[in-house]
Amino acid sequence: MYKNPKTALQTVLEQLYDGKIYTRDSLAKATGYAKFTVSKCLKRLISEGQVTEGKSERLNTYQINPDLFHVATIEMYHVQRYSFYEFKSFNLHHEVVADDFIEDMDERLDALINEIKKFLEKDPLIKTLGISVTAPVNNGTVFPGAISYMDNMNLKALLEARFPIKAAIENDANAAVIGYISEHGDIDDAVLIYQPNNIDIGVGIIINKQLYKGRNGMTGELKYYHTNEMGNAVTYLKDSLQRVILLLNPEKVLIHSLVLDHLEFVHHLENIPEVMQPDVEVIKNIGTYFDAGLITLAIQAYLN
Repeated sequence: MYKNPKTALQTVLEQLYDGKIYTRDSLAKATGYAKFTVSKCLKRLISEGQVTEGKSERLNTYQINPDLFHVATIEMYHVQRYSFYEFKSFNLHHEVVADDFIEDMDERLDALINEIKKFLEKDPLIKTLGISVTAPVNNGTVFPGAISYMDNMNLKALLEARFPIKAAIENDANAAVIGYISEHGDIDDAVLIYQPNNIDIGVGIIINKQLYKGRNGMTGELKYYHTNEMGNAVTYLKDSLQRVILLLNPEKVLIHSLVLDHLEFVHHLENIPEVMQPDVEVIKNIGTYFDAGLITLAIQAYLN
């Protein structure tokens, strides 16, 4: 059975949006199309300026035109009275084009809109935006909690109505675990335990390379499980880790925690059968995965 040529063209282009360098053969393997079909698609995409051609040893290589459009990301962090907003824009090779860091911005929607407007003016090639927030998100709507001025707001719809861009809004732990999977294509299942402070733990869950959010986006909000009797941050993390492993039996567990220097226990978990012990990785620089996840989500929003 032959696949629709138009679908093949779009599939090849979307594969190249990951910013990686491909040969014809590796692109055929990644997309599932025959080499002849991929060659025809590449010829057209090169002629349209969407893809660039290079050389590596004796092989022709192909990569997305980095300036076909740019992607903006905003990482929002709120805890008690402290907040920051980290703005970045990337070309399609995932290289930073512009950035800005704002601390203690006024907690008002008009202040956020104004900062986004100024940042979009810095990089006119931005066509899509990914935002991570410290709250559950369901189809672009931010749940009440950490960011009072966004309570029950469909931030995606608001931004797409206000600016000529597409937008993706996601919980911070979910964005980071998506970023990890996008950078480690050989892993199908992973759980990220994200502990940015003493009282909050969020969990991002990937099953069969798909983000699991439950029926309304609230999956993984372990902060509602925390009680005063649980003790310090290390005890809270250890208890949460064991429960996640017993419930989900994941292949990989990622941990980012403010108690990074006290995590010896993660490689020998009591009360967990040997057959259920996952591969545990402690992540120090989670910002890399926030970036990768938000870029992935923003490009998906652009394509949809």
